[in-house]
Amino acid sequence: MRRKSSTPTKTVEDLKAREEAFISGATADELEQTQPQPPATPVIESAKPKKTSTPRPKKTNTAPEEKDIDMHEAVQRGPWPLLETPSPSLADGRTDIDRPFVMRLKENLWLSVERHCKALGVDKSKWVREAMLKLMYEEQMYYQGKKKQ
Repeated sequence: MRRKSSTPTKTVEDLKAREEAFISGATADELEQTQPQPPATPVIESAKPKKTSTPRPKKTNTAPEEKDIDMHEAVQRGPWPLLETPSPSLADGRTDIDRPFVMRLKENLWLSVERHCKALGVDKSKWVREAMLKLMYEEQMYYQGKKKQ
């Protein structure tokens, strides 16, 4: 059994340069150029041509015109929140202590919230806090009504 060398094969600078190249897309471009293209398959004509069916378009609830509209462009600064929501029933606790709330989001959702809040002129934290309170109030009212039935 051969003993492994304790000297590194790549330096930190090499790794950083490779990472930067990957992030900038240079590595992907190089790989595309160096990978061999698959050989073209010969075209064999058969006696009967195959019937090809066109896929049906998916049914959606939105009209085709609505798909092209960027809804973010409609959002503008103004009074916020648009409607005052009553406070939900909150748990007992001190109001002078703030606790962090860390949440992972997909990039498209994060960018959408960031763009939306910027258009409204509201901090993301205030917007998320208001959304939480509004949803909590709506859910409490829904289950309270269900409990009475």
